[in-house]
Amino acid sequence: MIEWTILAVLVPLVIVPLVLLLGFAGCDPFEAAPPPPPVPPDPPVDLVATAVGENDIVLEWTHAGGVTFIVSVLDPDLGWQDNHGQTTDLVFTSPGRKADTLYFYRVRAVLPNGLESAGSNLAQARTWKWQTAYERALTASDAAFPGDCLVQRFDRTILAYTGTVRRLRLTLRGSANAANAPLAIAQLSISHAAPPGLPGNPAPDPWDSESLPVPLGPASLPGNGNPLTLPAVDFPLAPGRDLLVAFDISGTNASQTRRVTGGVGASACYSKANVAEALVENRTPTGWIPRTGMVYLVEKVEVLTG
Repeated sequence: MIEWTILAVLVPLVIVPLVLLLGFAGCDPFEAAPPPPPVPPDPPVDLVATAVGENDIVLEWTHAGGVTFIVSVLDPDLGWQDNHGQTTDLVFTSPGRKADTLYFYRVRAVLPNGLESAGSNLAQARTWKWQTAYERALTASDAAFPGDCLVQRFDRTILAYTGTVRRLRLTLRGSANAANAPLAIAQLSISHAAPPGLPGNPAPDPWDSESLPVPLGPASLPGNGNPLTLPAVDFPLAPGRDLLVAFDISGTNASQTRRVTGGVGASACYSKANVAEALVENRTPTGWIPRTGMVYLVEKVEVLTG
């Protein structure tokens, strides 16, 4: 009996520690903690939006990279468009915008696993627009004088627009007589009128250009009087400056007439026979016939501003 009593006391003392020992034997006291949750990327910073035309806005920003960028735009007609475009570059062109319209943008970064950053700063830009700086109907016809050079000076006071000029285009009109042949222009150009005090031309004539004129090429003005709008050219017309439009009328021209209007403020036209100086900066100093208050051949001046 005594032996059984001793056994009953000792067995629990042996078995319980053994069970506890075997139980802990399967545990790793140094088991690694679970990985932290994925971290979203940093958002793009220093987002800048710049209009580069009537329909395009360029976005640029700063980021370390290694992500895809998603561009959002606030369209005044459609509201926020969260997925306006995607790129892996740090620059994006937003196409298809409306002229003279304000747009707002944000950019966010997305990792390959789909995690997105917060949005960047908000950037805005307004697209460029065309404005009519001068428009006046040509009301009469004048002799064309084949071989003439014609320098039309638009006084700054009759050029009305707002903003910074990026491009310029002209609408011309020749004869209004349907029986006339087209008026052939061998060369056209535009430029700023030369101001006083230029190093190479300190006392310029009113038909002189500030620098080499921008060539517009030849043109043929319809004899039936229909207008001709020339392609737009890059020309930063400066505020408070007179504009020169120069024509070399073809010497083999079949048309003998050109359209003109009078009473146009301080503007004037200067013509000289048998010279081709549309592309000349400092034109010959003598032989020019002034016609004050007159505008020849140019019916409209439009400027693209932004």
